[in-house]
Amino acid sequence: MKNKSLLHISLGNDGHRGRRITILDGDKVSIYIVDSKRSAIFTRLSLNVYRPGRSPSRRDASIGSAKYHLWTRTVDLQVGSSTITMKAKGFVRRSMTFQSSVGRLTWQHESLFRNGLRLVDAGGTLLARFESTSFSRRKTRTLEISDAVRSAPGLLDEVVISGIAVVEAERRQNENAVAASGAPTQPLSNIAILANGKSLPRLSREQNQIKTR
Repeated sequence: MKNKSLLHISLGNDGHRGRRITILDGDKVSIYIVDSKRSAIFTRLSLNVYRPGRSPSRRDASIGSAKYHLWTRTVDLQVGSSTITMKAKGFVRRSMTFQSSVGRLTWQHESLFRNGLRLVDAGGTLLARFESTSFSRRKTRTLEISDAVRSAPGLLDEVVISGIAVVEAERRQNENAVAASGAPTQPLSNIAILANGKSLPRLSREQNQIKTR
């Protein structure tokens, strides 16, 4: 994209019931707050999206939500007064398609070997792009937004809500896959083996022997 702006996505710490995602503009001013909630693995995930109040006396304004179907990859979006259904397409190179206020749009992976995510219209024009959908090593990512998205009334809300919904859907699938395999589950942001910025010490051979007895 030649004419674009950057949004910064800051990931909060995972809690027992979910996490908070803050989206900031180029001046690092918070413009969206997303609460991602779940009660347990294999339960229905939901997102609530707010526009931050600009003063202590003004509350955050709810502008949308996303509700996930439990056994399919379908996501029901609420953007303002509009209800949008986002459906999955493909198996190898998966994508999520929905009918926006400007026509049919699709979130798709850039390739089989890269975890970047891009939003294109029916003609293949690039409208937005996540540099990466993985937060395993960093808690901040960027979302590139084209000027065409900025200039269309209400489209930015649709792009942000649908994009975060796709990223969180993939996180849910990863967690469910780990849970199904019997491996210990842990928050996506804590997959890197770090504690307070330092590598955890490795167990000695004697400690490993004791641990496995």
